[in-house]
Amino acid sequence: MNKGLLKFTFLSVLILISWYSFTQTNTGKLILFKPIATIFHDEIEVEEELESQIEPENPDAIEEAFREMEVLPCPITLTSAAGTINQSVCEQQAIVNITYEIIGATNVIVTSLPAGITFNYSSNILTISGTPDPNSSVGSPYTYSIEANGGSCNGTGTITVAAPANAGSLSGIQDVCVGGTQTFYSTVLGGSWSTSNSAIATVNPSTGVVTGVAAGTATINYTVPGTGGCADATATRTVTVTAPPSAGTLGGDQAVCIGGTSTFASTIPGGTWTTNNAAIATVNPSTGLVTGD
Repeated sequence: MNKGLLKFTFLSVLILISWYSFTQTNTGKLILFKPIATIFHDEIEVEEELESQIEPENPDAIEEAFREMEVLPCPITLTSAAGTINQSVCEQQAIVNITYEIIGATNVIVTSLPAGITFNYSSNILTISGTPDPNSSVGSPYTYSIEANGGSCNGTGTITVAAPANAGSLSGIQDVCVGGTQTFYSTVLGGSWSTSNSAIATVNPSTGVVTGVAAGTATINYTVPGTGGCADATATRTVTVTAPPSAGTLGGDQAVCIGGTSTFASTIPGGTWTTNNAAIATVNPSTGLVTGD
C-alpha cells in the first residue's frame, strides 16, 4: 500500500509543504491529506486524509491533486485608516471607504450594512463604500459582519448613521421699538439664538428675547448643533427696530381766559392734540387751538 501524508504549515503568507511516502495499495490508490485548519496565533497547521484515484508514479496527477486542495489561510487586515472601522456619518453623506486585505478568500460577504452602503471584493481587497440612504439613521448604529471561506474568516465594524439636524420653524413679532423687546420661538428645542448685528438688536441665546438697540434691520439666527457627522442646522428670522416717535418742543401762550383762546405749536408736525380735562380747556386736535372753558 502506498500512502501519502501532506502536512502544511502557514507562517504569515509563507506556505511550507512536507510530503511523506507510504506503501502503495494494490488498487493503485494514493492516500493524500486535504487541509483542515487548526490555528495557533500566526501559525496554521492543516491536515486531513483524502483518497484519490491517481497513479502515484504520475507527477502530473500528483501536481493536480495539490491544486485541488483548498489551502486557504485567512488573515483579515484593515488597510484603510484605523478610524474607518468605526465611523459616524450623516444621512446622504458618503462614508470614508473601508478596505481590508483578505488574501485568497472565497465566498466573501458583508452583512448588516446600512441601506446605500455596499461591498466589493476584488484582487484580495474588500472595499465597503457608499452613501447612507435617507432615513437610514433608523436602526443605527449598524454593526456589520465580514465572513469569508464559509465563515472560517470573520471580522466586524460599526457604521453609525445620524439624522440631519433640524432648526424648526421660527415665530415671533418682527417689529420692535428701540429699547423694547419681543420674543422669538422655534418648534425645535435645544438650539441657541444669535444676532447678525448687535448694534441694531440683541437676543438672549437661551430665551430668544430680542431687544431693540437702534433703528434698522437685523437677522436673528437659531442654530441646532448637528451630531454624528451632520452639519449644524440654522433657521433665520428678521427683526425691524424703529426709533420711538418724538413730539418735538411745544410753544404757545399757556394762560388763557375763560372763553379765550391760545394756539399751541410743536417743532414736529403731524401729531394730534388732546386735553386731559375738557371741563377746563379744550383743544382742536389738528390746529392746537386751546379754548378756556
